[in-house]
Amino acid sequence: MYDIGLKIKATDRTPLLEYKPREGVFNMIGVSVPDDASKFYEPIIKWVVGYVELNKIEPIIVNIELDYFSIKSSKAILKILREFSTLPNVTVNWIYDDADIKEVGQDLSYIVNVKFNLIEKKNEL
Repeated sequence: MYDIGLKIKATDRTPLLEYKPREGVFNMIGVSVPDDASKFYEPIIKWVVGYVELNKIEPIIVNIELDYFSIKSSKAILKILREFSTLPNVTVNWIYDDADIKEVGQDLSYIVNVKFNLIEKKNEL
C-alpha cells in the first residue's frame, strides 16, 4: 500500500487534490484554471507515477468533481487518468452537474481503460 498521503488545498483557481491512504481514495475537487497548468500539475503527476510504481494490487477510487477547468488542465487530468489506468483495480467517479462537464467525462471514459462512473451531482435546495 502506498501510504504517502497527499493534500493540496483548493484555491479560487486550483482544485483540492488529496489522497487518503486508509480509504484508498484520490480526490480532485473544485475548479482548475491555474495560471500555469503544467507547473501546477507536474508534482501531482509525479506523485501519481510514484503511486502506480509502488502499488500494483490495492484498489483505488479516483473522484473527480470539477465545476470547470481549462483545456490545459484537461490535458493534465488525462495524464493522471492514464497513469492510474495502468493499475488493475481503479474506479473513476466523474461527478458533474453540467452537460459540458458530463460530455468531457464521457470522452475520457472512452480514452482510458478503467471502470468509469458518470455521477450527476444532486443539487440541494
